Amino acid sequence: MNPVLSSNESFALDLATINRGHISKKKLMDNAGCKSAQFIIENIDNPFNQQFIILVGPGNNGGDALICHYYLLKYGVNSQLLILDDSIKENWIFKEYSIDAESGIDYSDINILSSNNWYIDGLFGIGFKRDVTGRYKALMQIISKFPHIISIDIPSGIDGNTGMSSENLIKAEFTLAMGFPKLGHYFNA
Repeated sequence: MNPVLSSNESFALDLATINRGHISKKKLMDNAGCKSAQFIIENIDNPFNQQFIILVGPGNNGGDALICHYYLLKYGVNSQLLILDDSIKENWIFKEYSIDAESGIDYSDINILSSNNWYIDGLFGIGFKRDVTGRYKALMQIISKFPHIISIDIPSGIDGNTGMSSENLIKAEFTLAMGFPKLGHYFNA
């Protein structure tokens, strides 16, 4: 039986793995982004004729989403970034993966988003513990009405330990648990 981890246990496992030299933080993120892209290629009907919008948040979950975007483009899938906070564009991933930080969908254009697209949720990860406000809240309210959402590790707006959700949350069609399932996947589901 696979263990089910709390958020802290998951963070501690990643840190121990990195500190013992088994794998670097960059490689962990690369694995998460690459495996997410591979899931899309293998499990979404006709992925090369779909539009994927990558929702990028400020933490490691957003980094996983950026790398997923890189691999989707590498595999020939139509992928665009939607970044709500310009400070995210300073992330090392843009340079290392040669991602154009200025391309993608501008936040002011979120009303053109369509239910025909697929959305990759990399807004908030398992460390989420607050209410969603501002641009993130507005985007999550729009996206949650759409049917095709894939969340990386846990749907944004869900507490990784308790499964409790903020008033605004992403309702994912698929959730790609990284490493091991988290407590929040099972409680209050």
